[in-house]
Amino acid sequence: MKIEIQHAGLMAQYNNIFLEVIKNCLTEEEIEIVFEDHNYLIGSGFFINNYNISNSEIGDPNTFLETHSPTAPLVEHPPTYNRTDIAEINKLLSGKQINESQREIYNKIVDKFFNPNEVLKKSVSDLLENHKIDQSKTLFTYFRGTDGAYERPAGSVPFWAYIPFIRKFIESGGDTIIVQSDAGHFYYYIMDWLWKEYPHIRVVIFDEINLPNTTWKFISEKTTSDNFYGEYHNERIKQQPVSVNEPQTHTEHMFSGFYENNEQFSLLWTSIALIASKCEFYVGNKSNFSIFAGLYRKNNHNFANLDASLKIEFESDFLTKEEWKKDKEMKESRPQEPRDIWYTE
Repeated sequence: MKIEIQHAGLMAQYNNIFLEVIKNCLTEEEIEIVFEDHNYLIGSGFFINNYNISNSEIGDPNTFLETHSPTAPLVEHPPTYNRTDIAEINKLLSGKQINESQREIYNKIVDKFFNPNEVLKKSVSDLLENHKIDQSKTLFTYFRGTDGAYERPAGSVPFWAYIPFIRKFIESGGDTIIVQSDAGHFYYYIMDWLWKEYPHIRVVIFDEINLPNTTWKFISEKTTSDNFYGEYHNERIKQQPVSVNEPQTHTEHMFSGFYENNEQFSLLWTSIALIASKCEFYVGNKSNFSIFAGLYRKNNHNFANLDASLKIEFESDFLTKEEWKKDKEMKESRPQEPRDIWYTE
């Protein structure tokens, strides 16, 4: 059986594999994943199928939703339509939050279909080595600031919602923060806040990905100025060297001229997602990147995913919701009742 994958974004394509596999399981037949998107990947991609795991082990075709949808195709396939596992993966792809009750199914899909090939392994290893990253002491922060192919502003949380997590991480002994986003203002505000509050902390940005867009590239103050930050300039650029100020387009790699081909970009973006998933701590907002990082991680330990209403899906000993609420940044920045996250005055 061949499943062809094509979607607006690379991470969405990876996430869609989970849906397509669940829909076609349980089955004794082998499944071949084929990418059919010239914007990103053509062919088998960067992952290897583990043929020792049978597709007959994936999915739960015997558990159904309690409430039957009135739009279900009653005559043709009512059991398939009403399967809980299919409903939950559809909910995940739209709501961008992982239901932990389905984690066993998702983990089997990761184990079978998402085994990095040698090219991907080397890419991940090179990024970790080049940026001197110890994932056991690293917090990965990801902010999705644009929405869909139209690149309109997404309904995302304000940057300061991340701060309690960052503060807890730093004050617990963490030493490196990776900042990645498609929104320039997130880089600007988070890095400005970090320098004021914790100038000793090390910040990493994967500038190989050449964010944010075709009219702009990363600006290193090392090469553009000798005193941009005044008397602390040399100290700051050594510890937190990069500034950004513009958003990224959804498919900027296709016409940016930064990459030899689209596959090179896809390899970098996939590598960054895998690194994000294996960092000891992760905080992001609802996005396909966060979904895939959470799925590939195979658990929700030290993992937070914020939504537009500032609801936190986070179950670990890293940070509780009460700690988040009581953080001084929340008390100073978070709007008072009524809760309007866009109120900034």
